[in-house]
Amino acid sequence: MKKFLCMLFAAVMVLSLAACGNQNTPAASGSGSDSGNGQKGTPTYSLKLSHCMSTNFSYHKFAEKFAEIVSEKTNGDVEVVIYPASQLGGERESCEAAQLGTLDIAITAAAPLANFSSEFEVFNLPFLFEDREHAHKYLDSEYGDAKLASLESAGLVGLAFGENEFFDWFTTFEATEPSDFQGKSIRCMENNCYMAYLSAIGANPVPMAWSEVPAGLTNGTIDGTCLTLPGTWDLGMYKGNYFIKGDVCYGAVPMVMSKLVYDSLPAEYQEIMHSAAKEAAAYERQWITDNEESMLKEMQDAGLTYIECDRDAFIDVVVDKVYGQLVGDTIKAEDITDINSFRTTDPVYVP
Repeated sequence: MKKFLCMLFAAVMVLSLAACGNQNTPAASGSGSDSGNGQKGTPTYSLKLSHCMSTNFSYHKFAEKFAEIVSEKTNGDVEVVIYPASQLGGERESCEAAQLGTLDIAITAAAPLANFSSEFEVFNLPFLFEDREHAHKYLDSEYGDAKLASLESAGLVGLAFGENEFFDWFTTFEATEPSDFQGKSIRCMENNCYMAYLSAIGANPVPMAWSEVPAGLTNGTIDGTCLTLPGTWDLGMYKGNYFIKGDVCYGAVPMVMSKLVYDSLPAEYQEIMHSAAKEAAAYERQWITDNEESMLKEMQDAGLTYIECDRDAFIDVVVDKVYGQLVGDTIKAEDITDINSFRTTDPVYVP
């Protein structure tokens, strides 16, 4: 009976969303539909989109471009209302809400999605991709499409892969090699791969929501966090701290949609969701490329120390332990082979 009531509640929410739209104050939204006299009126569909980062961050650029394209392609009949900075919950909570149909769209890191589809676990392996171009080639292929499609069994529709560069380390201490992390408490996402590789270098992995990171760094609960260069820029805690560059875990950033909501849309609008997300993802990737250099300069000018670590030393310590533990168990060996097929250099691991 309880399960039936939950399903009934989700269905009512979807119908209410389509009929009435969203009444909350948006961070940004598409324009209204054409009323017939060339003026925009109330859209038929108003979709809530959630992400955990600030309005300065690439996630928000991804969301804004998606909203703009959707509005344009539907002549304003579909409005996308953006809720940044975890207003509607963290990444895992947003995906769970999308399953129920109480949230329409979420932009999330790949790591939390591994809780919904084991097909996403592979993206969290360290040193899997040689560079961003390698990752783009794989994610934009039929293999990437298959990963997105795997989410449907979990009640989600994968629309496209944006990105968040590589997750390296933002720390309160200097580090160039694995031994420098011995005994340090490093925040990570709640994910087996991240916790395994941090343990392999002697760190204490601390799963923690992004919203708790600034306080954790300030009060000393953590000594650092797995973080990208754009994420470090957005964090804003530069003076006296360090960014350790190693191109460790590529930050694939899927945009996912509630399958309940997706199925309620006309077929034409379903296709627009996919095409608009892909266009917006390409825009977001380019935005990162265009702005990374200025981000780094701004941080260094404000007192951040940028260090390029001994990547090979980390690979020697991490890869055999982590891949040996997880590949063939939670991660399929053929996924590694497929990803390696897009490399231009020797792979770090061959199953």
